[in-house]
Amino acid sequence: MGARGLLKMVVALLALIFGAMVLVGDGPEVAMGSDEPAMTAEELATFDTAAVEDTVTKTDDNPAILAAAAAEPVETEPEPVLEASLATATDAAVAAALAEVEPSEPEAELAEEIAATDGVELTTVGVVLGQRVNVRSGPSTGNGVIGQVVENQEVEILGYEDNGWARILLDGEEGYMSGDFIRELPQG
Repeated sequence: MGARGLLKMVVALLALIFGAMVLVGDGPEVAMGSDEPAMTAEELATFDTAAVEDTVTKTDDNPAILAAAAAEPVETEPEPVLEASLATATDAAVAAALAEVEPSEPEAELAEEIAATDGVELTTVGVVLGQRVNVRSGPSTGNGVIGQVVENQEVEILGYEDNGWARILLDGEEGYMSGDFIRELPQG
């Protein structure tokens, strides 16, 4: 799978996660990070459950609670469910799913960052195999030499041309070298 396909999968996955977050909401508030119990064993042993039961029964007589219970339920329209599968997601499906959901500020910033990288190729690191290899301004020996790389030098591979030449980054400048003299390094 190419870098572009991987980027599409990441965008689709982010869209699915965002859709799930919108549909599910924030969820219940849960206290996190404390190892201390809310009540000690001694406090629990002396806890007056009768007082709590008394409070609960008194709320049944509360006029505000009785009025709310007697009110007619308000019917709301359910939120649309976004269905997608990473295996079948297309650019159009992802764009349509994202268009239906209004992102909050952090998600909007992330979407802008992803959009800014659309069309930008991801780089791969490679190592030079030849003792001294010319880097040229274009993908053939007919193009001028703009520099050289040496054996075991690591370079950023920006992509490959149909004729087997690798497009690389050399000192911040884009150049080309024969793909026969470069090997991609495993990522991870």
